[in-house]
Amino acid sequence: MDTAESIRQHGVLVPAIARPDPDGGYELISGHRRHHASEIAGREAMPVIVRELDDDAATIIMVDSNLQREELLPSERAFVYKMKLEAMKHQGIRTKLRGYRLN
Repeated sequence: MDTAESIRQHGVLVPAIARPDPDGGYELISGHRRHHASEIAGREAMPVIVRELDDDAATIIMVDSNLQREELLPSERAFVYKMKLEAMKHQGIRTKLRGYRLN
């Protein structure tokens, strides 16, 4: 069963994630496929969690949700991991473990 048919029968089971858009409305961070499938299924609304997220936090959430997809090509997986690493660096999250020598 495809996503649109599943949504037609059962609705959207996992909410999308969005953030407020400064120009009005909302920016969808994760759930783009569910949104598209909802439109195909004729749904006028779908569940969405709205969070205040800066660009780096939004990128990390988007990457993590994309990594859960099974059909990612190795090149796509590498690209999204690089995006996540860059976002984490901007947030000051430790991205590399360092070894320490004992004297």
